[in-house]
Amino acid sequence: ASAAAAKAAHQELEARSSLGNQEELRQEVNAVTARCEDLRARLQAMQEDNRNMTERYKRELEEHKKSGQALCQERDSQQHELGELRAQSLRSQQQIEELKAEQE
Repeated sequence: ASAAAAKAAHQELEARSSLGNQEELRQEVNAVTARCEDLRARLQAMQEDNRNMTERYKRELEEHKKSGQALCQERDSQQHELGELRAQSLRSQQQIEELKAEQE
């Protein structure tokens, strides 16, 4: 009878141990699940920040491009105007030379 009682006590300890292990595993699973959810939320926030930064940089690059194009157009216009002024100066110089030649 005592062997049967010892076996029953041993089985009871194993059952309690098993239940304890299950509870520990359940707590561990809950902790890991919470950690995964936290990491997922952080990842989503980082992805959103990345999208926002990408959009901001796209807008800034587009503005920079437009500004650069405007500056290039202004430069081209000034170079054209300078060319015309040089040509006009050259014509005036030629007229002066012709007038000097006529006076001599």
